[in-house]
Amino acid sequence: MFVGALAVPIEKVSQPLTLTMDPEFLAFARAVNIVDADSHYGDPSAGCESDEVSVQITGIKGDFCTSACSLLKHCPTDVPAGVTAKPQCALQDASQNKKYCALICDPSAANSCGKATCKSISGTGICTYDDMAMDQDEVMAEFAMWKNENSKVYSTQEEHDLRLKIFTDNKAIVEEHNAGNFSWTIGMNKFADLTPEEFQGRMGFLGEIATAGTDKTIAPERHVVSGDAPASVDWRDHKMVNPIKNQEQCGSCWAFSTVDSYESAVAKSTGTLTSFSEQDLVDCVKDISVPGGTQTCCDGCQGGLMDFGFQYLIKNQGGKDTTEAAYPYTAKDGKCSLSGKSTTGAAPVTSFKDIAQGDEAALTDACGTVGVISVAVNAGVSGWQLYTSGVFDPFFCNGQKLDHGVAVVGYGTDDKDYWIIRNSWGASWGEEGYMRIVKGKNKCGLANSAVYPVV
Repeated sequence: MFVGALAVPIEKVSQPLTLTMDPEFLAFARAVNIVDADSHYGDPSAGCESDEVSVQITGIKGDFCTSACSLLKHCPTDVPAGVTAKPQCALQDASQNKKYCALICDPSAANSCGKATCKSISGTGICTYDDMAMDQDEVMAEFAMWKNENSKVYSTQEEHDLRLKIFTDNKAIVEEHNAGNFSWTIGMNKFADLTPEEFQGRMGFLGEIATAGTDKTIAPERHVVSGDAPASVDWRDHKMVNPIKNQEQCGSCWAFSTVDSYESAVAKSTGTLTSFSEQDLVDCVKDISVPGGTQTCCDGCQGGLMDFGFQYLIKNQGGKDTTEAAYPYTAKDGKCSLSGKSTTGAAPVTSFKDIAQGDEAALTDACGTVGVISVAVNAGVSGWQLYTSGVFDPFFCNGQKLDHGVAVVGYGTDDKDYWIIRNSWGASWGEEGYMRIVKGKNKCGLANSAVYPVV
């Protein structure tokens, strides 16, 4: 649980107080009423109101002015200019059983804190004012090195300055997170010059029309639990998983997820691991329908679904994908061109099975006994973009907002039970292209749209 300390004048408090995120707030995030006041939640360097104290929270840079709150005394709603974050009675002093207000923001969204910045605490954001300015020369030097390492070139000075600002903001987020007590770390990877909104725009799983695992599924079959799954498994150790690939700016995650489980199934069936084509699916899986259904999918870089990818292969290509060598990836939409394309090493998909929505036990059984499984996650939350290592376990990650197709290649335990997620953002992201995400909580909805091919 998050812990912080009040930093207030000595005449107001004789000893440090301890603040925690109020469990009632985290559970209900209740609305607050208006209180008459001049101006609240300001920068302590400019002075706080008479009913406020300056708060500094352990593990988070910066401070802010706040006042006490209770069931009878609600939080002031007169926020500083430019602030759209909501005042909530969100902090708790464990030593005196007192509660305090804070401006609650979304760390994955655009800055809603005005001159303050949104600092993340287990997925919940709090607006604070930076207590010290970053050394600009140091930031500029780090940005120059980062640009060189990631081959970043900006066409205008205006674009350069914008990316520098975003880079600086992300650097502050990284430092704040890594100073806390979390089971995963984040870092200044190749996505460090993107805002959360820009990053989310790269997602391509069409979660709003996904039906895998539900009563409306298009899958011909559903996985039946055998009970034979081992305590842990990593299919990378069984020559059933290819090196990490990179979808780049194209929203083709669904195609990569489809191919991930197809490559695994073919390798298990034939004994040979072959790299198959994502571009085949990007170019050719267009407006695909299923027998007896009215829904259609997909649209290349604009998004798609893995089950429709399998349906397409069965209906239009004899169940076989073309090879990566024959139909290489271009990271853009193209015209479907199958003539003369090799399927050497392929084996036909004859059917596909989904897994009951939200059933991690069934997903464990499928992964443990079948192989790599195509799944979808909500990767639009703070943490995915800059993830570098550890077991990802954010406080909140809405599993109903699926937007990114990935694959589960195994599971294990390291203090926490975890899934091994294969991503398609290149080997420089995460743990050499992979993420470990906590297992047993259906975190980010990873068990809400799972499917695999029958080969």
